[in-house]
Amino acid sequence: MSLDTTIRAVQKKLGLTVDGQAGPETWSAIHMAIIGKRPMPDAGLDASIRAVQKRIGIFVDGSPGPETWGAIHLAVVGKKPRSDIKNAETPTLAGEGKKADARSEANIMTLLPRIRPFARALIEKAARQGIIIKVTSGTRSFAEQDELFAQGRTKPGKIVSKARGGFSNHNFGIAFDVTIFKGSTDPENAKTPVYESPVYKAIGALGTELGLEWGGNWKTIIDEPHFQLRPGWAVDLSEQEMLADLRGRKDSRKDFFA
Repeated sequence: MSLDTTIRAVQKKLGLTVDGQAGPETWSAIHMAIIGKRPMPDAGLDASIRAVQKRIGIFVDGSPGPETWGAIHLAVVGKKPRSDIKNAETPTLAGEGKKADARSEANIMTLLPRIRPFARALIEKAARQGIIIKVTSGTRSFAEQDELFAQGRTKPGKIVSKARGGFSNHNFGIAFDVTIFKGSTDPENAKTPVYESPVYKAIGALGTELGLEWGGNWKTIIDEPHFQLRPGWAVDLSEQEMLADLRGRKDSRKDFFA
């Protein structure tokens, strides 16, 4: 179910004008349905959204994305929105997004154009929470992936990847990794990486709000720095099934999102 369809279903249930546009009237009705009272007259839209997010147990950032609307749909309509429909819409962000720090931009530019705004938006959302992150890994060729796979196996170093070339979403330009950095409030001067921190869970919540898939939610291999944009046609496929299809699309030069 697309975000527009989810919003329309909530509006219909609340007896509102059904237009897929969540303005003050819609949020006031949602606030009433979920919290039990209308927002204060002087409360802004941001405050209303945050109050609803807090009540339904979603990461509170005032920026309602798929996760927020899914929880609202469950609370108001009484069931989760359908998200297992094959050929569902792939999330899209308009524009290129605000340019990030130099290191991030170098990696972001290796991603498919459709993914780049998501990476930039995630950096910006984290910054608004006082968290400095950088995109430290973007697209890898099959050969680069094989080199990474060899580390800790046939080459010195510790094992850092379980995927051979062609078996990682990084090989198709739809995935990126982030790292938290400290040492300065200026991203360009923040040089100290933080590889383990509970803050990665907060970043994961920000990413899922944007419509990204977060590696921290995986059941087998937990990969908290990892984010990817799953194509709509792959929403009900396993990771291995999706990767097999992506390899076929790459060989036939077919659009990964078509």
